[in-house]
Amino acid sequence: MCGLVGRCTRADVTVSAAEVERALAPIRHRGPDGDGPGRCFVLVHGLASNARLWDGVAARLAAAGHPVLAVDQRGHGRSEEPADGYTTDRCADDLLALTEVLGLVGDRAPVAVGKSWGGNVVVSSSGAC
Repeated sequence: MCGLVGRCTRADVTVSAAEVERALAPIRHRGPDGDGPGRCFVLVHGLASNARLWDGVAARLAAAGHPVLAVDQRGHGRSEEPADGYTTDRCADDLLALTEVLGLVGDRAPVAVGKSWGGNVVVSSSGAC
């Protein structure tokens, strides 16, 4: 299972690391940075990268009042590489599972932003909704 850096909080949702651990495999995330009233942003990196790519962007969004999640996708950053590999669709499923576990669905759905391959993951996840 994945690990979690910190504790996930949003204005009206708190999810413990243990809850995320039980619900997800293998994706790590950090944040949200801040728990402002703005819409949550989920930031997804590209290949050969990790969530740290978004540090500057996350800081600015948080300063503007937006909760921010930056994920380490399967096999990247601090996430585990699964024995059965990973595909764009599988990573999109991870992203959808993460947002569901954190209660970021419906009218609380986040703005998802992806760079490079992360953009493909975001598009694939939006097609599954």
